[in-house]
Amino acid sequence: MSAAVATAAAIHLYAEEPNITALARRSAQQRVLWLPPEFCNVNGTFRPVATAEGVSTAQENVAPVQSQLTQADLATAQLLRMERWDFDWNGNGAAKPLLFSLKDARAFIRALAPESVIPRPALHADGHAILFVRGPDTYAELEFLANQRIGFYARQGGQEWIDEIDFDGRTLPEGLSRIGFAV
Repeated sequence: MSAAVATAAAIHLYAEEPNITALARRSAQQRVLWLPPEFCNVNGTFRPVATAEGVSTAQENVAPVQSQLTQADLATAQLLRMERWDFDWNGNGAAKPLLFSLKDARAFIRALAPESVIPRPALHADGHAILFVRGPDTYAELEFLANQRIGFYARQGGQEWIDEIDFDGRTLPEGLSRIGFAV
C-alpha cells in the first residue's frame, strides 16, 4: 500500500471521530470536509477569473496547506481500524475487538498533553485494547478493561509499577508519569 493511500485511509478513519484538541486548531472548513492540501482554504481571497465563455467569475484564491498527522492521530486511526476486525483477526482464534475498550483507549490518547509520549496500539487476544511504549530503558503496557478502568505495567530502569486505575483524564499514577505520559 502506498504512503498516500495509507495517509488517506488514516485521515478518513480519524475523521470518523474528531480529536477535540486538534479541532480547535483546524479551520471550520477542514473540520467539515477533509480535502487535499491544495484545496484547503487558509486566508483565502477571491479573484476574478475569465471563463471559456469570456465571462468573468469569482474564484477563490487558495494557498496550499501542509497537512501532517501526529503520532496520536495515527494511533487513533489504528484503533478505529481495529473496530472493524472480526473474530479470529490473528488467525489463532482471537476474540473480536471489544468496542468499549477501543473507545477508552482512544479517549486516553486524546487526553494526553502534546508533550506526552504517545503509545502504540495493540490488541490482546481476548479483545481488549492495549497501548504500549517500549524504549531502551522503559516499557509500559496499558490494558483498557471497562468503564475507564486501566490495568497497567510500567518499568523504568530497575523500578516497576503494576496497578489498576480509574482514569479521569486529569491525573496519572507515578509510574506512567515517569515513563513520559502527561495529561
